Amino acid sequence: MKRKIAIFGGRGHLGEVLREIAGLPDCEIVANCTSGSPVELRHMLGEAKPDVLVVCSPLEDHAECVRVAVSGHCHCFCEKPIATTFEGLEKIAEAAAKAPGVKFAQMCAPFYDAGMYDAARRVGEIGAVRVLSAQKSYKLGIRDDWFRARATSSGIFPWVGIHAISWLWHFAGRGRFKRVAAAHSALHNRGNGDLEISAAAMFEFEGGVCATLTADYLRPENAALTHGDDRLRVAGTAGVIDVRDGVCRITGAGRDETFSNMPPRGMFEDFLRAVDGLESNAILNDDALHITHTALLAREVADGRAKSACDF
Repeated sequence: MKRKIAIFGGRGHLGEVLREIAGLPDCEIVANCTSGSPVELRHMLGEAKPDVLVVCSPLEDHAECVRVAVSGHCHCFCEKPIATTFEGLEKIAEAAAKAPGVKFAQMCAPFYDAGMYDAARRVGEIGAVRVLSAQKSYKLGIRDDWFRARATSSGIFPWVGIHAISWLWHFAGRGRFKRVAAAHSALHNRGNGDLEISAAAMFEFEGGVCATLTADYLRPENAALTHGDDRLRVAGTAGVIDVRDGVCRITGAGRDETFSNMPPRGMFEDFLRAVDGLESNAILNDDALHITHTALLAREVADGRAKSACDF
């Protein structure tokens, strides 16, 4: 029997997921609602009874969509962030506690691009990781209206910075974040309302590992450049990993090698492997909640509503 997939919403990385589904012969889309409220989602789930729900709805609806899916014992693959408020995260956690075995993840992880994939596989070769830095930089371009208001955009940390936060979490050893200091600014955002155009944060992990990230919409509007400029540096006691332009470079004593391999699977197929209990790099449930909590906390610190030394 084919695995039944339902699609709710039409934003973000949906195109990537649909391309993957098209290449997975054991999957079939049984319901597709490009817009609607969580109430309509309940009706769709009740009628279609899918095995997996893909959520690409407005960001402010994500938490309720994930909660509804998990409460109905349906696995859920959601555009990031899975929640835009701490209350939303708590509701997802409560639903998950009552539905053991149900898995959910969000569409950001450090494993699905060339360079990052190699770095994730080889981080053990540089000894004990001690310090990291990550960059997410995008062209601003012409943004949809929902980007221009905090209530619908969620802020630069949960929307853009969360990618880098997931990298830092993984390469630091998947330990817990302990503290965050952060700043962001909407100055010089070319008339885009509340949209923060630049941000930076510093994190401390368990074990004294330190990490920094920057996120911005300042990549030049140059047709010769790709839309995004992702960079990562991981420094360990036996070497350094640098990732840029899809290439992973590892340097150490007497060593200087580069790698640029594409991963064998995309993020959605990897999530399905996790659902089936197979080896997978998907960031699931409690870890997805922790990463999202960290992104929201960075936003709160940058807003001045939380102190830099925070209880995770």
